[in-house]
Amino acid sequence: MAENNKVQKSGPRMIYAIARSVAVVAAGFSLVICVLMIANYFQVQAVDPLDSPALQTLLQQLEENPSDEQLKDQIRSLDLLARKAYFTSKWQLKTGGFLMLCGVLLMLISLKIMSEFSKKDPDQNGFSDPSNFWTEIRQSRKWIITGGTGLVILSVILSAFTQSSIDQSGMPDAGASSPSQEEVLRNWTNFRGPGGNGHASAVNPPIDWNVEDGTHILWKTEVPKSGMSSPVVWDDRLFLTGADVSARQIYCFDTANGHLLWTHDAKGIPGSPSDNKLPNVTEDTGLAAPTVTTDGRLVVALFATGDLVCVNMTGDRVWAKNLGVPDNHYGHASSLISHEGLVFVQYDQNENSKLFAFEMHSGVLKWEMDRGPISWASPICIDNHGRMELILTNSESADSYDPQIGQLLWHVECLYGEVGPSAAYSEGMVFVANEYATATALKISDQSNAPEIAWEWDEYLPNASSPLATKDLLILATGDGIVNCLDAKTGKVRWEQDFDDGFYSSPILVNDRVYLIDLSGVMQIFRMDASFELLGSPALGEDSFSTPAFVGDRIYIRGVEHLFCIGN
Repeated sequence: MAENNKVQKSGPRMIYAIARSVAVVAAGFSLVICVLMIANYFQVQAVDPLDSPALQTLLQQLEENPSDEQLKDQIRSLDLLARKAYFTSKWQLKTGGFLMLCGVLLMLISLKIMSEFSKKDPDQNGFSDPSNFWTEIRQSRKWIITGGTGLVILSVILSAFTQSSIDQSGMPDAGASSPSQEEVLRNWTNFRGPGGNGHASAVNPPIDWNVEDGTHILWKTEVPKSGMSSPVVWDDRLFLTGADVSARQIYCFDTANGHLLWTHDAKGIPGSPSDNKLPNVTEDTGLAAPTVTTDGRLVVALFATGDLVCVNMTGDRVWAKNLGVPDNHYGHASSLISHEGLVFVQYDQNENSKLFAFEMHSGVLKWEMDRGPISWASPICIDNHGRMELILTNSESADSYDPQIGQLLWHVECLYGEVGPSAAYSEGMVFVANEYATATALKISDQSNAPEIAWEWDEYLPNASSPLATKDLLILATGDGIVNCLDAKTGKVRWEQDFDDGFYSSPILVNDRVYLIDLSGVMQIFRMDASFELLGSPALGEDSFSTPAFVGDRIYIRGVEHLFCIGN
């Protein structure tokens, strides 16, 4: 009987001893974290990444030598390192607060367990006076609880001060709202403009210019590296990409004067191929064919190496990742598009094609969908009578996805061949076309049923240039220089025009005019009408393969060597 009583008492005593040990360790852990947090907090408060003596010295040198590109690169590198160290310390404070909170909670749980098993006559060895056992327990518990509560309060205060004192200059605000529709329409956010549909809003650019005598040429500047990507504009900043075997770069130009404000090198990305293992690409594609996307807070770029890079408006990297080198016999060309805080990547390739949606501010993968055959087209994002749809094409079909969750909304097999043109949309109708396939009109206005094929047309079809649609008309431009205008409702040919050169660029609707630049850099401007009326054919003076950007009364055009700003 005595042995049984002894065993019954030893269990609670063991649990009590374990709980006490855990409480002591948790308290010590929390105390250490607290001390480190306090030291880190004061260290962060004493450091301003923008007020580095070394950085200030370099900035003074730059004032004396404003054209020193090597000095600019040193300043960018030092500024980036200082900001990284600064915000790493901020992250450490936040993480430390979380760890300390966990330690305090573990200590309190252990004290609760001790309290329960103290009723089981715990071992009183080690106490100065067994008669005062419970008094000493209560006093110890009081001090521990008071100290733990103080640690929790301190961690909350430090966390609050940390968040409120972060310098947000040039840094993305994870909680920032998406730009308004008015802001988006006032800018040129991605390939073919807002939504990727080829419609310019609230703009009035000229219909004539002359590069030789400078008529309507506001500025002209060289682009450091070549690329097939098109310009993207937000307020007073224009973004482009360029690449060669030595570097992949994002550029930011001042729209007021064409000055290069900054260059971001897409390097140091885990998984990115080395320079001697770059993917094979054709001259018509290159390593920088995809056009960037921006929401006015961040800029995201993609290269044929599979490197996806996000920077802020001052060129500091926010995040970067490699999606895997695409298995693509021409090189990756699909451009990016963003909507409501997400950036979408059409990653079609010979095998394992994907559609990705990443959170723009963090790079976190929101969702991904498996895709079928390869294509070189880019997504468009449309509002189908209140339902947002992300529409993609490939070498078999046109597909629509819910941009928020990635659900496939509809799928229509209506294409074949090597598909380069993107889709076009107007008034409940989606138009797709490709050389050696057909031009197909899909009626999608009824969301409850699968789209209906309204008509098909199989004569002169585009191989790269995307269609342009209005409620009444559809424009198709071919690589051989033939432009057709079809009736959007019936597919009947309204007019056909044969130009001297072919088109890779996509047509853009500006008020009642269409701007379409050919491969030799001649802008063909004609009326969006059922009968053909040529309004002008101003020349750029060099070849052009990209699609221009239209903002205000200006046109931004990328030639093979220069970036042009044309305006009134």
